[in-house]
Amino acid sequence: MLSSKLQASIIKSYKFTREQKLWLMKYVESITRRDPKLFIKLLNESDDRWGTETALRIHEAASYLLSRKDMEWGNRVAEVAIQLLRLENQLER
Repeated sequence: MLSSKLQASIIKSYKFTREQKLWLMKYVESITRRDPKLFIKLLNESDDRWGTETALRIHEAASYLLSRKDMEWGNRVAEVAIQLLRLENQLER
């Protein structure tokens, strides 16, 4: 894990709003706690709130704050969620 000073520097470099910084910390926590429901909820809602570009920036910032093992878990969960959405969309057609 990175030092808190380095973490703060990384977060500051993204120029997130206060709300987005809090969101990022919840996002990171959902991954480290291995809470897939909360992780997917935050992932989807960040896209709804601020758009895809900011949602991707939040995900990118999280990748710097998390261990490789944690980030791999988050990426696997996100991949499964994307596959489920694709299947759901196919069923609706």
